[in-house]
Amino acid sequence: CPATVQHNGRDPSALIKFVNYQQHCIHLTNMSSSSTIRECGNTRQERIPAALKAVFVQSNGGEEVNAPPPKETAQVVFKQDWVPSSPTFNKKKKMYRPENDKFLRKSKRKEPKKAANSASKVIAAVSKETDAKQTLQEYFDGLLKERGYDVPCYQTLKTGYYTKASQVQIASYGSRMAHIIKSSDADALRETLALGLSANPCNQYGESLLHMVCRRGDMELLQIFVEAGANLQTSDDHGRTPLHDACWTAHPAFDVVETILQRDSFMFFLQDSRGSLPLSYVHKADWPQWTEWLDNNIDTYFPAEGHATFAPSDLSGMEPESIPYTPPKTELSLELIQMVANGSMSPYEARIMADDHGDESTVASTVYSEDDSYFDSEFDSDSDYDELEDDEIVQMFQLASVRGQIGGLRL
Repeated sequence: CPATVQHNGRDPSALIKFVNYQQHCIHLTNMSSSSTIRECGNTRQERIPAALKAVFVQSNGGEEVNAPPPKETAQVVFKQDWVPSSPTFNKKKKMYRPENDKFLRKSKRKEPKKAANSASKVIAAVSKETDAKQTLQEYFDGLLKERGYDVPCYQTLKTGYYTKASQVQIASYGSRMAHIIKSSDADALRETLALGLSANPCNQYGESLLHMVCRRGDMELLQIFVEAGANLQTSDDHGRTPLHDACWTAHPAFDVVETILQRDSFMFFLQDSRGSLPLSYVHKADWPQWTEWLDNNIDTYFPAEGHATFAPSDLSGMEPESIPYTPPKTELSLELIQMVANGSMSPYEARIMADDHGDESTVASTVYSEDDSYFDSEFDSDSDYDELEDDEIVQMFQLASVRGQIGGLRL
């Protein structure tokens, strides 16, 4: 138990806390004071519980004690090293437990690790935190500002970059074309575009296959589209340019980005329908590679001495759909283009029909003629068969093969 505390110039508040602590202990024992007491201020406190003292007296007198003191008096814990804090008691057993003391729990907490003393480590940590707060777009804006560029941003859908899809573009978008892009079949794409399909195919929702190629980072297919006359200064219905999708690749495809920027570097300043610029589409994990690429190529597209003569693109000042889409030169009709794009007709079959008739309506009237006299019983006679010219027979078989009238026959 704590020794008797006398007020010899100590802090009075400590004495008051000690007195309160002794009062708690007296309340727990719930015994009447009967023996040795000591005086602390005006409070008389019992040092040893009466029941426990009775056990000591019996033992000292030579008597044998077989039963413990009542109410578990001997198990009451009196804290040896007293601290000036309010003790915490176990409400169920009404006993003081040091492990429940909030003051002790706080004092046992581990001290935080000391910061590194090395100045280089501190500077690296600060620079890393600064880089984490700076986005790739902000880094690009900083490079432009250092070179004296102050270029405004434009909403793509309000400029001449946006033009609604034409019928030829919609007809050229199909499941077979999408499969060619996903499988990266360069030969099939080259053969199909050479037939006369649009080099800017897109569906009625504005989803473009050219954007898909850029998003996949497929430089070979992009080069085929460019050679076929694809227009890179375009956008879909969401205001995304090919540069938006080129920045959206799973892994950086800088060859695709450079091909687009060679046509128009102003695409850096075009916003989609949500107000996002192309560099906002770059994945955060790829920022280090992009910052390095920007450092090495910024002077190619935005030289320091060119800020005075730099001007926005002409299309940025035009109204939407100012420049209509120019369809490719082809002898195929919209129906044939759509059948090739969907895969229901091969380019070879479409080429035969285009060379022989040019219009699928003629083919339909020939093959699906409702006039039964063309196939009547007289047609089966040997005399009528001999009257047909050989070239007419070959042509009929070719058309029937295209339309599926003769199963799997190819001449």
